Amino acid sequence: MLRITRPFVVLLVLVTGALGNSGLAAAQPPGPQGFDNTGCTPVNAAGYQLCTTEKGTAQQVVPPAGAPFYTLSLTGTRELKHNGALLHRSEEQHLDLDLTRRSGSSQGEASRAGVVVAGDVTCTFDEGAAFVDNQVRRAVSNLACTSATAARSAAKAAPLPTYSDYSAVNTAPNGLATPIRYGTVGRGNPKTDDCTVTTATNPQTAVKNARAGAVICVKPGNYSTATLTVDKAVTVRANGVVSLKNIVVTGSNAVVDGFNVVGGTLGNPNYAIKFSGTGHKIVNNLVRGRGIWYAIGCEQSAGCGRNVLIAGNTITGVHNFGIFLWGGDRITVEKNNVFDLFQSQSVDDVDAMRAWGTNHVIRNNYFHDINAGKSAGSPHSDCYQSYQASGSPRLSSNILYENNYCVRVTGQCFIAQNNLRNAAELHDYVIRGNVCETYGWQTIEMTGIPNITMDNDYVAGVQGTVLNFTNAGGGGKRSTNVKVRNSVLVRATSGSRYIDGTPADNTANRTLVDPAVKSSHDAFARSTTVSYPPVKPTDFTTFYRDSVSRAKPTVVGAGSTPNSTGLTTDVDGAARVQGGRIDVGPFEYR
Repeated sequence: MLRITRPFVVLLVLVTGALGNSGLAAAQPPGPQGFDNTGCTPVNAAGYQLCTTEKGTAQQVVPPAGAPFYTLSLTGTRELKHNGALLHRSEEQHLDLDLTRRSGSSQGEASRAGVVVAGDVTCTFDEGAAFVDNQVRRAVSNLACTSATAARSAAKAAPLPTYSDYSAVNTAPNGLATPIRYGTVGRGNPKTDDCTVTTATNPQTAVKNARAGAVICVKPGNYSTATLTVDKAVTVRANGVVSLKNIVVTGSNAVVDGFNVVGGTLGNPNYAIKFSGTGHKIVNNLVRGRGIWYAIGCEQSAGCGRNVLIAGNTITGVHNFGIFLWGGDRITVEKNNVFDLFQSQSVDDVDAMRAWGTNHVIRNNYFHDINAGKSAGSPHSDCYQSYQASGSPRLSSNILYENNYCVRVTGQCFIAQNNLRNAAELHDYVIRGNVCETYGWQTIEMTGIPNITMDNDYVAGVQGTVLNFTNAGGGGKRSTNVKVRNSVLVRATSGSRYIDGTPADNTANRTLVDPAVKSSHDAFARSTTVSYPPVKPTDFTTFYRDSVSRAKPTVVGAGSTPNSTGLTTDVDGAARVQGGRIDVGPFEYR
């Protein structure tokens, strides 16, 4: 065991000005203030050293109810060095930390335990943040490194539950005759009539010997210590429960269908299914393993991919992220079931999805039951998040987020942030037809984003702000050209703060108070040790009922023509429009 006990403490320089002397009780909090920092712990006798590079913003939050607090939004990387040589450089990490107010003062602080995994070396450390005398201080201490494969284990959590069916069926009363099924049952794809190769052993040999166009069908088997690499235009299909450690997809036009992917020890490997290249289909797979950081994703260094389909997969019980796109173009993510993600060691935040890139379509997904209280380290847990990279720009534009369910998540439904630089590196989002009920201090936050169109959403939150377009990220820039139409906005408590900011178009929206949102939040927040199931069937009936019964005046036939084009179905798959005029909200009533 190698331990550094002397802490590394750095005063983060506020590059856009002091946070002011108003204190946490101020009625009008100052805008976000930027900071950056680079520093390293001392080198210990064995030669290990941890270095961090961070940029971010500090923001005072004064909620309508409850105690004010500061929140830090950090983006950066960690480097572990040994005898001066770089041993490991982490993927970029993004953390949102709420600073707990110190008793009797305007200062705030937060602390958490962290972990870095580099091959067979695992290092744990403590990190903290504090707001003292209008300055932000970050500290890292107690770095302890162990060189042993067993130290990477993420076994600090109970075994994952087993379900007979890992999919979720949309039982909405106005849904399709054949309901939408999110995710996979988890028993593979039984289709065999087009198989050109059949194997009852580890499929890697069959892939290696196959020609382009082959359909390789794999009989049930346990290969949970094996990596499957698919680097050619073949279909590899599990005809039953076929377990693999991880899958790597490269080249073009590969199909990976119906596998159980279980990962290994924490961060080994990082990805359950990693892809790069073009034209791939990653469909009907079940990903569940406590050591997995990224369930399905692509790396920025590999260019991510183009024209890739990620559909019908179930992701549950992984350590940090469901679907993670570092970039790419024209990636479609649809009909996936992502639920019950939590970390047993503090590594990063825990989100259903993060995405950068261009022209992506994220539609008809079921993201639900992600409780930060179940995790170590109190991560920020959201359905969808993107932000400015701390290093070189990572551009995002023309992202469509359509007809998704995002419910019972302790953070936010949707976040996009130009929060580090003046450049509008993230821009042009369409968010339409979604059901959002999450429990962060805002439900949807768009920081410094040009061109946001929201049509026919149901957005409910337990805190005071439902839609926030006013955070002054990137040198004071605010979101611009915001259009909100035909949406139902729900607060859990009385008040008028449904939208922070002034949309360019605010047409045919409905606002209401529903105390049941607070009751739901309280019950969920207390459930930090349960295993959340693949589906809560009432999700597809309760929101439907509440939209029409509570959103007065009537929502039926009361909407205006959406600002976006191509909104042809509602969140349950029913046709838009019925009866001549579009309804308000995500549901089209019959």
